[in-house]
Amino acid sequence: MTTAPSWLRPSPARHAPRARLVCFAHAGGGASSFSAWPRALGDDVELVRVQLPTRADHVARRSSTRLGEIVRELSRQVRQLPSLPCAFYGHSLGAIVAFDLARELRGHGVAPARLFVSGRRAPHLPLSHAPLHALDEPALLAYLGEMGGVDARLLDRPGWAATYLPTLRADLEVSDAYVYRPEPPLDVPIHAFRGDHDPSVSLDEIMGWRRHTAADFVFRPLTGRHFFDQHGRDALQRAIAAEMLTLPETVAVGTAPAT
Repeated sequence: MTTAPSWLRPSPARHAPRARLVCFAHAGGGASSFSAWPRALGDDVELVRVQLPTRADHVARRSSTRLGEIVRELSRQVRQLPSLPCAFYGHSLGAIVAFDLARELRGHGVAPARLFVSGRRAPHLPLSHAPLHALDEPALLAYLGEMGGVDARLLDRPGWAATYLPTLRADLEVSDAYVYRPEPPLDVPIHAFRGDHDPSVSLDEIMGWRRHTAADFVFRPLTGRHFFDQHGRDALQRAIAAEMLTLPETVAVGTAPAT
């Protein structure tokens, strides 16, 4: 029986880390979205980047566009990691993946110690626009340009759209089709971030994350649009890095002692 490739990409650590941050990218993004994060996090934090199927090193098409199947597989893989205090960070679609994974892990008796989310309306709020995955190519490219997450030079590069848009559409379908299931709030502090000029997520929508935690809720505005500007990205990394140093050692995710 062939074992499915892991979706987790741990960054090499110089010594035994004291905490782990698992990162989930936006629609169309992958592990490379977090390539610059290890330096910001420091040596005490292990960075695990999630690489969903259809990305650079997963050429097979994803068999499902339903988040439940993705989250169940992620739960299995995360629980096989060495035991460490753990936090999740997700941006846009990644915020919903991280949130549902935290609830799935709760059913197994474990949970992250922190949940960091950005660029996504709260899970219980309905889709406030037409489904993005169904947009025609010119409209979808215009949307990408408005979000500010893609270099404008790429949008006009021949062949780029044919390579990138199928993965983006598959991810957007996951996001558009998301159905919130009412459950008790997480006993996990939630830290929410929003670009102060994000055209896709309102302040009220990001503040709605407050209802999904029975612990602390912290909101931090960042500079920039949906994907923040450089100052906003730096501030995001600093805020998360500082919070990672406060994770309680009694709250760990994984199956075996870390070595």
